[in-house]
Amino acid sequence: MKHLIKKYLPFIVPLYKKIYSSTVELKGNFPSTAGGRIRDASKFWQRKKGEDLIYEKSLSHHMGARNWEENKFVAYGDKHYSFYMAILRFAEMGKINPNILEWGTGGGANVLGFLKHFKTKYFGVDISKENLNECQKITQKYKLNRFIPIFINIEKPNIVESIIDEKIDLFLITYVIAHLPDKQYAENIIKIAYRMLANNGVAIFHVLLSDKTKKLYGDYTHNVHSNTVFNYEEFLVLCKKHGFIHILQTKDDTLNNQYFSYFVFKK
Repeated sequence: MKHLIKKYLPFIVPLYKKIYSSTVELKGNFPSTAGGRIRDASKFWQRKKGEDLIYEKSLSHHMGARNWEENKFVAYGDKHYSFYMAILRFAEMGKINPNILEWGTGGGANVLGFLKHFKTKYFGVDISKENLNECQKITQKYKLNRFIPIFINIEKPNIVESIIDEKIDLFLITYVIAHLPDKQYAENIIKIAYRMLANNGVAIFHVLLSDKTKKLYGDYTHNVHSNTVFNYEEFLVLCKKHGFIHILQTKDDTLNNQYFSYFVFKK
């Protein structure tokens, strides 16, 4: 055995370094399988007790959870509403009263930010019933309606297309893509978004960027903050591949993290 290790180690080490250097940093055991990542993500976002639940609420931006005090929570949703209005002006698309689909509503900051201004339908898709319940509490607190919660099994995201039988004017996904099981899952969401959008509909994708191309995945729980990342060109090409027209891309400096960016497309 020692003889074999000594013989092949000079070939194995450079190969390992080549593979690993092309990936972002991973924590925990790797590589994981696609099915395993989906199951692990489902378990993570369904946790219900103690510190796990407090942590999950913070990651999902629930009002009052850890550092998500009310002012910060409200400002988060207002920022995305203002950003959307700026996009319409920039693209000379005119003001509309959009049907909105948010993929991964979290605690409802965007729900509040948009429904304060639009008398429209707001479809909120999430794999966590806790998040959807929190969104409903927010709409009740601020005396808003027209929020339509849609709970899905993480393994069957396409079910949304059979639930919503009308076209969407704005597809919104913020601080979610980084938490998705993997790039293949993210690509499926991109395809769903394109199919569900009306002509000239807008998609806003919030993406964690990396200079390196991620090819391996570690333990989901350890990597939840940066499980699915793209480089700039990679994400741009992926969206164009599925029919999207690029409008703009800009950094998100809200959390003082230069690696998060908004990619905006239209159909």
